[in-house]
Amino acid sequence: MMNVLTNMSCKILKSSIPFPVLSGTFHDVPKPKSTIQNDYLIRFSDLVESSNLQKKITPWQVMAANLGIDFDRGFTVKGDLVVFASMIDKANNLGGLSRTCEIFGVKSMVINNREILGTKDFRSLSMTSEKWLNFEEVHNDVNLMVKYFKKMKQSGYTIVGVEQASDSTSLENFRFPIKSVLVLGREKDGIPVPLLNHLDVCVEIPQLGLIRSLNVHVSAAMMIWEYTKQHVFSENKRQVQ
Repeated sequence: MMNVLTNMSCKILKSSIPFPVLSGTFHDVPKPKSTIQNDYLIRFSDLVESSNLQKKITPWQVMAANLGIDFDRGFTVKGDLVVFASMIDKANNLGGLSRTCEIFGVKSMVINNREILGTKDFRSLSMTSEKWLNFEEVHNDVNLMVKYFKKMKQSGYTIVGVEQASDSTSLENFRFPIKSVLVLGREKDGIPVPLLNHLDVCVEIPQLGLIRSLNVHVSAAMMIWEYTKQHVFSENKRQVQ
């Protein structure tokens, strides 16, 4: 059995639980013999320091979510960014956006209808992020959205629209307020004119090509990352120092 993997300390246990495949660089490591190909669980106690492994596999979180177990995510760092996505209709865009929001510690995500969280198209990209992310519901109605913006302003939030407008600020020159609401427009038409007057600032992503617009989820991801880099990661770095 010790010939199965070399240069690693490993233990082979009989188990019916499939072991997730780790991708990485393992030099001179032979493949497991066919006699044990589907009947083992490998626990690595030591890996070669030079090995380059993926770190994104966290099976206990996925298993807990699939079993309906309330996995403790109290350690997750969150900022004060609210992503307003009530004008987005496509479930796949919302599913991908939910995943991005959860990964980068967004405080909450505002959507038009909570029922979309259970759809197949949403969950195909959300990767169970809806189980860990806070959601608010504001219907896609101009009056209701304006009312929400006013409420958030009274709570000290700045309303930041992702839009190419005549007075937009380039993302590379923009400093997000800590308490920000990031407003995303419709997939085709962007933020409607009646809402523009209720935004505190419009921010656009500088572009080099001929195409004048990015997918709404892509634009949102770039904005969310910039906010996270400015506030969440920088704050954690200061605390460590």
